[in-house]
Amino acid sequence: MMKRQFHFIVAPRLSLLLTLAMFMSLAVAAQDLNFRALDSLGRGDFDRGNYDQAERYFRLALDRAAAEGVSETDMVGALGNLAEQLRLTGRYQESEEFYGRAIAILRSGTIDDPRFAPLIWATQGAMYEQAGKFALSESSFKEAFRLAQRDLGLDHEVMAKILNLRGSLYIATRRWKEAERDFRRGIDVAERQLGKHDVTLVPLLGNLGIVYGLRRRWHTVQPLLVRALAISELHYGAKHPETAMILNSLGATYYWLGNLTEAESAFRRALAARLKILGPDASTVATTSSALALVLTGQEKYAEAKSLYAESLRIHEHKVGLRTPEVAATLEQFARLLRKMKSDEEALTLESRAKSIRTELKYTVKATTQRRVN
Repeated sequence: MMKRQFHFIVAPRLSLLLTLAMFMSLAVAAQDLNFRALDSLGRGDFDRGNYDQAERYFRLALDRAAAEGVSETDMVGALGNLAEQLRLTGRYQESEEFYGRAIAILRSGTIDDPRFAPLIWATQGAMYEQAGKFALSESSFKEAFRLAQRDLGLDHEVMAKILNLRGSLYIATRRWKEAERDFRRGIDVAERQLGKHDVTLVPLLGNLGIVYGLRRRWHTVQPLLVRALAISELHYGAKHPETAMILNSLGATYYWLGNLTEAESAFRRALAARLKILGPDASTVATTSSALALVLTGQEKYAEAKSLYAESLRIHEHKVGLRTPEVAATLEQFARLLRKMKSDEEALTLESRAKSIRTELKYTVKATTQRRVN
């Protein structure tokens, strides 16, 4: 039986013209493809980073699965792949629907692959964590661990993925010790079961680095991220979301270690990858642009830093709104640069905007808290 892969990566958007062209060719070709062919094409596009295309194949595969009357195992896999795609693109309500359908089958039918149930429950837990529904996330991970221990054993390779996802919940809920424990356990399982260069290690090493970074243990973070980067580039290549994510984290590590030259190099590589994969309007492009601008400010490369801050501000305002924490933070960093450039009047304008946003956000949170108490 073909092993189905579950992916934990962020999907970019494609340009409109390219998307239309790809969809038209797909619509013609898909007429003659069966469920397994569509499912395989979808997973292949996932691995290559063509996530919009992968979603279309997964949706077609799911439709074909119902028409062909495939096994319950295949149906769960098809539902899980689409649910995971939707989770990774932040569409949590849609994702929850497909996870629910997969779990309904798992509860009522006989699935011949024991990996599926714990993985479905774990990725559902990750979806709830990202949606801020932490109690539901905890419950999903509890069931994932129960099923994994019963059907696979705690040293199975699937446990490495489950531990990574639950560790991310612990980061989100500021439980650093539990997060570190899960990531270390996951690394140990992955190394013993899959080898020291398996791609499963990339998020585990990166997330363990995040835990140490939150504790300001930068010298411990660096070797973890360097290793994760080497594995990611080996398996995914330089222009891939996982590689870009590790490069971004590595850039931050070098910055806090005071190595601005290496920080600049890492952020430039991350930005180049994200621009190629996601296009110029993605939120992560804005985040990396601001980070690179901060480094360039420290190197007194003010003109380029100013351009990057302006672009980051444009993206954040377009993507998340004019009066959000992301916009306020970018305005504050931009203003500090302008002060260094002796553009005090322009800096004052940005500082006033940032202060107004911070004040509004402060009272919005306060009012929301009071309504919950009352």
